Amino acid sequence: RPAPSRATGKADRTWQDVDDYLKENCGADINRASVAATFDISPNHLSHLCRQKTGERFMDRLTELRLRRAELLLQGTRRPIDEIAWLCGFSNASYFCQVFRKKRKTTPGSYRTANGLK
Repeated sequence: RPAPSRATGKADRTWQDVDDYLKENCGADINRASVAATFDISPNHLSHLCRQKTGERFMDRLTELRLRRAELLLQGTRRPIDEIAWLCGFSNASYFCQVFRKKRKTTPGSYRTANGLK
C-alpha cells in the first residue's frame, strides 16, 4: 500500500499551485491543455486533480473564476460589458452574457445595477 501522505501532499501542492495560477490568469486565453503544459502534467491528470479537489470539471472551475472576476469588475468599475468580458477571458460579449445569465440567473447589466457603483 503506497504512503498516502506523500501522494496526497504532492497532489495537494500541485492543485494549490494550479488553482493559484487559474485565479491569477483566468482573464488570459488559457485552457486545459495550456495549463497542463505549464505544470508539466497531462490534461487528463489536470482534470482528475480538479475533480478530486473541487468536485468540478476543469472548464467549470475556470468559468466560475472568470465569472467571479466579472462580478468584481461589474461591482467596482464602470467599464463596458464587452471590455469586462474580454478582461475575464471570454472570447466575446455575447457569449459572456449567455454564460453569466445561465450561471447567475441575471444579466451582467442587471447584476451591475443591483450590485454596482451607485
